[in-house]
Amino acid sequence: MSIIRSYISSSKRGGRFKLDKRKITDITAIILFIACLIVPLLLFNTKENQVSPIDNTMLPELSEIGSSENITADIDEYISSRIGLRTEAITAYQYINDRLFNELMHPTYTYGTDGYVFFNMPDEKEDKKFLRTFVSYIADMQNYCEKNDIEFLYCINPNKTQIYPDKLPKGANLTFFRQNYLLSQLDDNNINYIDNTTVLSNAAKAGVSVFNQKYDAGHWNETGAYIGISNI
Repeated sequence: MSIIRSYISSSKRGGRFKLDKRKITDITAIILFIACLIVPLLLFNTKENQVSPIDNTMLPELSEIGSSENITADIDEYISSRIGLRTEAITAYQYINDRLFNELMHPTYTYGTDGYVFFNMPDEKEDKKFLRTFVSYIADMQNYCEKNDIEFLYCINPNKTQIYPDKLPKGANLTFFRQNYLLSQLDDNNINYIDNTTVLSNAAKAGVSVFNQKYDAGHWNETGAYIGISNI
């Protein structure tokens, strides 16, 4: 405040108060800078059992600091996740990038072509051992049901990338190895299953929208759900 006071006193001439535009700009910049530092701290979220609407995850708790081997990382995650105005800042950042550069800066979603939005696509992992173990578990369930005269049907529903591969981001090269390997293991173990991929893919090729294009982008819409459930 002493800086602001000196600006004001130095601008008084002959009993008249003058403050040139440059000094007004400097004072405004100082106030905004201080506000940017203080306001997020004043709005720091210390409540328990809080959920991040951006990440859709529980915020780390103060009691969890030191629970891992890296206490510095715990502190950093706690502060960065609970700092005030975090959600608003991320939302504004996403909006600006979307409007100015047509880029979707989001921890969960990414833009494809023609305005389609997909879940972020990490590198594909084969993980054959996990898939074999999973199918073995399904086989045990089927055997149990059959022994107890219970009908068993395992249903596979595709994700959006399988139905709209032509709308994927440029440069995306998905092989769908895991999905194909899972199907082969189901066949090898004589699992009674139904795969909705073909029926939904055919509907999409016929011009029927079975997944939401942009909003709630990771899930099939009502039409897709109707087609899939009807197929079952």
